[in-house]
Amino acid sequence: MKKIVSIILTLTIFSVVIFANTDVIQFTKGKFSATVVGRISGSGERNFTFHAKEGQRVIIKITSPNRKVGVEGFGSTNEDGYVNTEIDGTAEAGENSFTVVNTGSRATNFNVTVTVK
Repeated sequence: MKKIVSIILTLTIFSVVIFANTDVIQFTKGKFSATVVGRISGSGERNFTFHAKEGQRVIIKITSPNRKVGVEGFGSTNEDGYVNTEIDGTAEAGENSFTVVNTGSRATNFNVTVTVK
């Protein structure tokens, strides 16, 4: 019995650690767009999730003062120093995710807008 309780406790703690690093974007009822204002550490990443219906068009746009913050997701990555400031993709049913990446060495602010059509 103690072993089962120990395993359950370990899995619960592990789950909390995984999901603690993910921000959930929620759309206001009747709205199809949401903007998040945040801060990201130098060379850091922040994960975001949101819900959508299968096949909906998803547009993610990001701005930052250092112009070194981009988005990855829906098959798009930041490679060779190029920073994606906009993604246009297709949603899967339920939870969808993307990552905000700072390719700069210093912390900076960012604005990310998610639109679902």
